[in-house]
Amino acid sequence: MNVFDTKDDFTAHLKAQAQDAVPDDIAQALSAGVAQSEGELRDVDSPVDGLNLRVGQWVLRDSDVPVLEAITMVGAALGAVAAPGAIAVGTVLAGLTAFAKFVWSAWRRSSRLTRDEIAVLGILHTRGALSQDDLTTLALDAFPQMTAAQVAQTLLSLQDIELLNGDIIELIRKDASGRWRIRHG
Repeated sequence: MNVFDTKDDFTAHLKAQAQDAVPDDIAQALSAGVAQSEGELRDVDSPVDGLNLRVGQWVLRDSDVPVLEAITMVGAALGAVAAPGAIAVGTVLAGLTAFAKFVWSAWRRSSRLTRDEIAVLGILHTRGALSQDDLTTLALDAFPQMTAAQVAQTLLSLQDIELLNGDIIELIRKDASGRWRIRHG
């Protein structure tokens, strides 16, 4: 477990960990998203994990490392497949920040996200609402180890996430036009 006195120290540590795997701008976007989410979670009166560890310090648990690695892996893959000129760099970076923030919040509230789920959330955050065919194509391009069946199963699992308090929520939904999108709120 790592403990940091300030948000800046926490963010700097996250960025340093990601810089071995991704370019500096992507590391900055991902670390900013995680830090924003952690800051918002720290402001909540009740502890997220039942262990009231937020006593003025920023804590990064050993169990958080695989999620941070998955966020970084997805950020690297999505940054690599964003064709130059096709999508503005600022848009991709903003999407990666929102993705990291969303995934970190979901992780802290549920602790049950798989790498495939994190990958699909990353695509939807950086590309917006997509048909299942388009989402599958993007997933297979960015993550060659995934199959179309895994993408389909992941879409189902992201509609049935159990929170630590026992509530079941949807992280994604299919809109009226049949496209998948992040469920906010």
